[in-house]
Amino acid sequence: MIGLAFSGGKDSLLALTHARTLTGRGEARLVFTVPSFPFPSPHYENLACVELLARSLGLSMSIVKLPRGMEKRVLASHLERLGVSLFVAGDVLLDDHLWWHEEVAGLAGAELLEPLYNAETEELFWRTVEAGIEFIIIACRPPCPPKLLGTRVARDNAEHVLEVLKATGTDPIGELGEYHTLVTRAPGMGFSLEARTLGKRSRGPYGDYLLLECRPDAR
Repeated sequence: MIGLAFSGGKDSLLALTHARTLTGRGEARLVFTVPSFPFPSPHYENLACVELLARSLGLSMSIVKLPRGMEKRVLASHLERLGVSLFVAGDVLLDDHLWWHEEVAGLAGAELLEPLYNAETEELFWRTVEAGIEFIIIACRPPCPPKLLGTRVARDNAEHVLEVLKATGTDPIGELGEYHTLVTRAPGMGFSLEARTLGKRSRGPYGDYLLLECRPDAR
């Protein structure tokens, strides 16, 4: 079985798409991890939206809390219990993230697949959009310009958004944490997501981020 490190963001969904194409496997289990960081991630703050996204994909998602100092072993044990033989992650340029996932996969007795690794990030931005994946920018920190917070990114505005990102020195896919996303529409989803902003916070390393209420889009 494929086990996918899943946040609800664009990179994890693109990694799943590529993994299915490369392996020919359709069955997958989504694994949402909760590290013991001082501040919750924007994805965790919007966990109900991530769970709805998983449901729209027709996939089961487990939530795994990672105690400090035991992160790798706890996650590896969970993957073993799921019967995961192929662990997929959406890392791109950060070696320490790759090494971390390699160690987890080894402890779980699974193979690691990183289908996005070492991709050029502007190219990856376009691959995401051209795959029909639409997303909302749910968190933004400098140099990501605040005006992009809450922006829906799709084929019709992708060129403009990319111009703004590049003009401000922001990595096209936010690889250094400049921005975070939530997928709202993609091939294979049973329904798209409609997201309504409930509020905004600014905490820790994530900069400004949105609190959302999501529901199936009736359109």
